[in-house]
Amino acid sequence: MIYPITNPFNSEVLFSMTHLSSSKVFSLYLFIFLIGIIILIFSDLRLFSNVRNLMVKNERDYIEIEEINFKSDTHLSNLPLDFNVQIEHSINKNMTPFYIGASFQDPLGNWIDLPVVDFLPSKKNEEIITMSTHLTELSEEMLITGAYKVVVSIWDTCPTEENATRLSTLSIDNALRIYNFEDNFDMIDDNIWFSREGKLGRSNLDPKRVTTSEGRLKIMIPRGSVNGGELQTIDLVHYGSYEIKMKIPNAPSSITGFFLYKAPDFHHEIDIEIYNQKDATALFTSYYSGGAYHEDKTSLTFDPTEDFYNYRIDYYPNSVSYYIDNQLMQTWTEGFSTEPMYLMINTWFPSWLEGLPPFENQWLEVDWIRY
Repeated sequence: MIYPITNPFNSEVLFSMTHLSSSKVFSLYLFIFLIGIIILIFSDLRLFSNVRNLMVKNERDYIEIEEINFKSDTHLSNLPLDFNVQIEHSINKNMTPFYIGASFQDPLGNWIDLPVVDFLPSKKNEEIITMSTHLTELSEEMLITGAYKVVVSIWDTCPTEENATRLSTLSIDNALRIYNFEDNFDMIDDNIWFSREGKLGRSNLDPKRVTTSEGRLKIMIPRGSVNGGELQTIDLVHYGSYEIKMKIPNAPSSITGFFLYKAPDFHHEIDIEIYNQKDATALFTSYYSGGAYHEDKTSLTFDPTEDFYNYRIDYYPNSVSYYIDNQLMQTWTEGFSTEPMYLMINTWFPSWLEGLPPFENQWLEVDWIRY
């Protein structure tokens, strides 16, 4: 029997093979395209979220806290505290008030809650709500000084209600610095400060050299001598922020100290010491358990004898930090006393420096101290 030979190039067979290959290629391309879309979406969830939020805003009313503005970055606790909350919204008709709650967190983690404020949104779609309070009236104890965190929220009903819903929140770390006391030295207040007479290093300390003039504290180094003066708080102080604005004397081989101290020596002391010269060095020290536990020196990039600069110690249970003009210079998390101490300021000649008397009278000048 003779079988017919099938032509492999038959047009019907070719069409069937071509159709099958095209389908597979199309499916493959479609699969790759879908995978690419999925990767693109999930590679930028933030963009996806922003687009979604924009769509939601366009579909329904929204309300958000945009800014929190304080009049100053420092505040004395005995004065009223006023700040503005800037709100943006798309609500044109609402007969029910919204509620603003604000809380401050001190450097030790304690919270102070402010009284709740209510408001009705206006048609201009932007509100500036002024909040005012006395923090000392809201705290049973004296405030811990230093940097405070603030958290402000908007609620659909009074936040003390069980079914209250938080609509918007804005939180700011280090929103402002709060102090309990500031002395501008129009005079030396004998209820706060004490100046002793005694010996320190090469220097004889004399209260007569500790005076005020033109709203500044002045401690004199007399010409031709290695003597100085000292001022300290009458009461012990504890955790908080301690800051001074001062211009040091130009008397090489002497130093100016701003520090916390309690006897006995080498057990309870946290120091900032500045060498009294134009090319000065700052010395940060903590004395603990009978010796200098930490010591760090740094050369200053400015002349501290020509102008006033800010020096600060932040002293808390878990850290001690040193600042010059708000720039962090050093932090230690152990190796310092945690007991109450006296706040002190002095200028004197230590025995471990040469002891060169100045040719002219020199003064340590203090614009203010706050803590």
